[in-house]
Amino acid sequence: MKISGGAGHGLYTNGKRCPDDSMREFMFNVAVFNYFKEGIEKYKDSNGNKVEVIAVHDTTGNVDISLAQRTAHVNRSNAKLHIDFHANAYGSGWNDANGVETFVYKKTLTEAVKVAELVQKEIIAATGLKNRGVKEGNLHMIRETNPTAILIEGPFMTNRKEAELLKSDTFRRTFANAIVQGVVKAYGLQLDTPLRYISFYTGGFVSGSLINIHDFLMRKNWYFQPSRAENGTIMFLIGGFGEGSTTAL
Repeated sequence: MKISGGAGHGLYTNGKRCPDDSMREFMFNVAVFNYFKEGIEKYKDSNGNKVEVIAVHDTTGNVDISLAQRTAHVNRSNAKLHIDFHANAYGSGWNDANGVETFVYKKTLTEAVKVAELVQKEIIAATGLKNRGVKEGNLHMIRETNPTAILIEGPFMTNRKEAELLKSDTFRRTFANAIVQGVVKAYGLQLDTPLRYISFYTGGFVSGSLINIHDFLMRKNWYFQPSRAENGTIMFLIGGFGEGSTTAL
């Protein structure tokens, strides 16, 4: 499954920054995109295809690639989903506007609404920020793209409290991971991790030990497959378990 992503704007785009220029929008957008890419590429789709994320922005932010170029890139990519990453703003000075919202082009686009609602739900649950909802917007990046597309407007750069969140690496990771979880739920993705083997010492070939292990696994209702290692050790393939996962036996 291929996903295209765009970190909105460029590093030097006029106006796309906090009122005191302590953070520019691209800094937040690209960090969230990168953490999203890192997280979602650990998954595979129902056909066993690994998730691949492509960027339609200049990764340095030095060039603000035009919207037309971005959507052309998306439409050439054969992506199934496009996500545009943004931080919000209201006016040019500090104010109290706050919260997170996600846009779709038309609310009649069922798949886009489903993805947007799941992503929005995960973001609000993870951050505790005001839920501004899923909205309909006539925005180029969701209107002119062929695949399902959503545009996420993160916290407000013009709100002093939320601006501090936008600068936080911990918050950026949390925000990105919430988007990952929303997409995982929307498309039923599974972690793409190799099976790991767990072996049990059975006391040589004592049949009673094997029976005890067999009965234990049956009671747990765990999938298992017995096999024999080259040295004669009885092995049980259980799971599989992802890298770093733990299971209490």
